[in-house]
Order: sequence, then C-alpha cells, then structure tokens
Amino acid sequence: MTTQTTTAPTTSTTSADDPATVTLAVRRSGSGTDGVLTIDVAASDGSWAQTITEENVDIDWSKPSLLDTDGDGREELLVPLTLGPYWARTAVYHATGTNREFVRAGEFTGLGIESADDGYTVTNGKLPGYQGYSYSFWTYDDDQLVPIATAEVHVTPDATGTAIAGTDCVLADDGGLYRTGMTFTEAREYFCAQPAVTSAHR
Repeated sequence: MTTQTTTAPTTSTTSADDPATVTLAVRRSGSGTDGVLTIDVAASDGSWAQTITEENVDIDWSKPSLLDTDGDGREELLVPLTLGPYWARTAVYHATGTNREFVRAGEFTGLGIESADDGYTVTNGKLPGYQGYSYSFWTYDDDQLVPIATAEVHVTPDATGTAIAGTDCVLADDGGLYRTGMTFTEAREYFCAQPAVTSAHR
C-alpha cells in the first residue's frame, strides 16, 4: 500500500459506509464515450491512498458508486463504463477488510449488481426480446470476480400478451459450479430459488 500525506482533490465525493471509511473524489476529462474517469481514494484523515483511472468511459453518464455486493460488510467500487439498450458494462473494484486500496476485480454486463445468499454476488440482465431475464452468480477469490453460474428465467406470456402466464428457470454452468460442492440438480434448485431471481416475477 502506498500512502501520501497530500489531501486528495475534491471534485465530486462519495464516502464508504464501512470499516475502511474511505472517500472517493471523482474527476472527469474528455467527452462522449472517449472520456477518462479518475478516482482518488482517500482515508478518513485525508491522506491519499490510491488513484484509479478508467479510459473509454461514457463520461456524461458514468457515476461511480459504492455498494456491498457480497455481504461481507465492505463496499465495492462500481464504475459504469458504457451504456447500451437494456444493459451497461461496469467495472468492479474489490477490497478486503480495512484495506483502503481497491483491486480491479473484473467487469460485468447487465442491469445491476447486488449481494445474494452465502456470500455470492448476483448480476442481472435481460434476455433478447421479451424472452425473460438472466441472473449471473459470482464469487470473489483473491479480489477477483469469478463466475459461478447463470440462472435464466424464461417467460411465457398469457393469451393477451400483456401479462406473464408462467416462468421456467434454466441453469448454466459458467465454469465455477464445482466451487459450490453441489450437484447440478441441487445447484439449479438453489440458484433458481434465490430472492433476486424469484422476487421480480411474483
């Protein structure tokens, strides 16, 4: 960890509500989708801990935020990069314990991210057309975002086409299902029953 005694610049600031008590100062340069986002991470005493830079950012739209995405009590830094129809590409920075420095854990493409049961992280997205929704489950391993599995909820419309008549949840192994210790059938039952998957379609 490198620490400087210089006070971090303040353009727009966001403070973490967790044991690390870091503050983020966000600076923007460039225009359109070729913008550069610079985030200065400072400790509660104002000492400068880290500077994060993301290039090729949709600078007019991107708004970095802090959110605990794995339920460990420490907030992750989420940096939206680009925006598309019904999706956004977002960089995720992870930190462990009281460490002030964030590590770029990876990216996801979807509509949102949140914590799930048993320390998992879930991102959600929309299937092509009006077919349904997808929910990808991840875990953090050594500050890296590791894919586990994706639950796809396929929607059956009613006769009028204006309401949902039924849904079917299909699970796909994203390469990390072995980490759960479950059989495929057990994993399907577990992930398809997660509140993030079921609550939006009740």
